[in-house]
Amino acid sequence: MPFSCLRNGLFRFLMMRVLALSILLGSVFIPLAHSAPRTTLDVQTLIDDNPGIILELPAGEYMLKAPIRLTADGSGLRGDTRLHFEGTETIIEAEGLHGLTLRGFTLIRETDSPDNRQAIQFDRCSQVTLDSVRVENNRSVGPTIRLVRCTDNRIVNCSILNYKQMGLNIRPTQTFRTIDGHGMALQHCWGSLIQGNSIIERRLLADEATMEKHELGKVLEGVSPVEGMPDFFPAWHQGAGIGSFRGAHSVIVGNYVENACQGFDFQTDQSVLNGNIVRGAQSGIKCMQFTENVIISYNNISYTDLWGIVMAPGQTAKPPEAGDEDIRAENPTHYGDDKKIENPTQLELLERAGLGLVRAEVNSGTIISNNVFSHFGEGPEYFNWPPVLHIDDGFLTVINLWGQWEDNKKTSNVTFHPDSGMRSILVQGNMIYHSGQDGVIEEGKTIYPEPKYRYAVYRNTGPYGPRQVFLSGNLLHSGKDGVSNLPLNDQEKTLNMIVERSAED
Repeated sequence: MPFSCLRNGLFRFLMMRVLALSILLGSVFIPLAHSAPRTTLDVQTLIDDNPGIILELPAGEYMLKAPIRLTADGSGLRGDTRLHFEGTETIIEAEGLHGLTLRGFTLIRETDSPDNRQAIQFDRCSQVTLDSVRVENNRSVGPTIRLVRCTDNRIVNCSILNYKQMGLNIRPTQTFRTIDGHGMALQHCWGSLIQGNSIIERRLLADEATMEKHELGKVLEGVSPVEGMPDFFPAWHQGAGIGSFRGAHSVIVGNYVENACQGFDFQTDQSVLNGNIVRGAQSGIKCMQFTENVIISYNNISYTDLWGIVMAPGQTAKPPEAGDEDIRAENPTHYGDDKKIENPTQLELLERAGLGLVRAEVNSGTIISNNVFSHFGEGPEYFNWPPVLHIDDGFLTVINLWGQWEDNKKTSNVTFHPDSGMRSILVQGNMIYHSGQDGVIEEGKTIYPEPKYRYAVYRNTGPYGPRQVFLSGNLLHSGKDGVSNLPLNDQEKTLNMIVERSAED
């Protein structure tokens, strides 16, 4: 038998074995030939010709011919591949599908434009898996990875680099210039695991030079609500590393966020935020309404410049009332998505998960435990906040149990409900550490800077503030104005360790 026949027969035999093994494992991988760097790759045609399977992309650098749309259940892409994309459109999207998988490749957007869309968007899908996917330079004012009304999601070991963009923040009473963007955003999603991801911004720093260069905070229409600053709005840094909005039953664990506005915009009921790291942010963690019965624990938050963690029910927070719509299934999202859920299976799942009911929009029943907050005020954005302290006493505090901000009435023309639902909050075992007490070298000398935060703990004492707050087992280093704006009672003094400022501070 000629050698070539033997070789071809052996190759066919091995390929059949690989195909059989792939089917047994539940996916079919179709390997494509390797190509020279930056050759154009028509992935959409390959998907259309092979519906419902996971395509294995060739290794190397390629230019995508066009955006990619997954069109069948069980679809996906995988491979050690770098896919470059020229344009502002969403790069990969899917709607109403089950069992989608993206794994192992890199997306790189070549276009730098304020019109850039998402790199990846899935809408009304279930059993979504994103594993070891990298996205570079998406540079969008919206999310880089966005899931909307998706269930049973797994986003693990992914990395996002340089996701932010300059934009405009348009509000009912003013429009102003901003830096904006989310690394990941999950809206109306539940049953999600977000684990081991890296969200880093290295291109746009929210420092004074950037603010001045791009006139960030400049009010272009309307008037700023800040007294004495009619043409400037200080909240010009927007977005988050990871945002979860109006969802439930999710675990966000072991992620790393660097240089964000908010490390985590955490608004998802009956969920866990655990073991994450935030290095450099305006705020480490923000919780608004839809933060009912959550656990926030073992996170390490450093180099934040406004708050370590802030709990503030939004303007619409209230108990459920007769006549309310299904707030999770029907409300448009704040990214302008006005689609309704039409898939009966999705509606059934909503009801099964308890999300088809009219629910309260509250921030209650929360555990904040065993977190470490350090190096407060040592990030690039600290300069922005001391000049506007007159806005609110809760600025520049580490744990801020803010409640409703009464000045929101001025900025949004809303009427607050008498019960904002912020209550039953256990703050236990946290460390608020004044890093300046260890000393820093400045001009060859060791100095001991005073704390840059005003209070370790702030509790709003107004009509919309928190109720049923229990402090226990915390180690609290005093801020410039004390440990707490509200004097600790005898029980709190006994149950918490207070470190007052020393003379050398």
